[in-house]
Amino acid sequence: MRKHFNLDQIRRILILRTGPLGETILTTPVIRALRKRFPEAHIAYMVAPTREALVAANPNLNEVITYEKSAPKLIYGIIRRSFQMAVILQPTFRLVLHTFLARIPIRVGFETNTGGRKLLHVAVPNNTQQHETARYLDVVRRLGIEPDSDEPEMYLDKAGR
Repeated sequence: MRKHFNLDQIRRILILRTGPLGETILTTPVIRALRKRFPEAHIAYMVAPTREALVAANPNLNEVITYEKSAPKLIYGIIRRSFQMAVILQPTFRLVLHTFLARIPIRVGFETNTGGRKLLHVAVPNNTQQHETARYLDVVRRLGIEPDSDEPEMYLDKAGR
């Protein structure tokens, strides 16, 4: 159930998806939709090690953060950045718990289990019958953000061209 909060006050957003290469690319429509809704916000994306290059050149991101295996270091790194909203694009309790422990005020993501649902402000059903991109976009739709497209995109930095 959606709890009350004001999206107009959001200035710092953390997106989390620590999955495989293809799934990382399929989240790019979410990045684009968040940038369109929050044009002035600082948007960071936490990815698995070795996935940084997939999103580093994306102009809709301000920062790419590498997932840290040490939970205390990870949580401290998140706390230092003062994020106001976490968009968790992976149905795992572990990431929900990390964002809760990092005291991110607004947490949005997939239902994981009873504990995970209680730690999320907006819990989105994890419809595994849908295409991955459609599932990810359901998360931002639950925030009232309608994406302009579901097309994934990749950007290359100058070294990759």
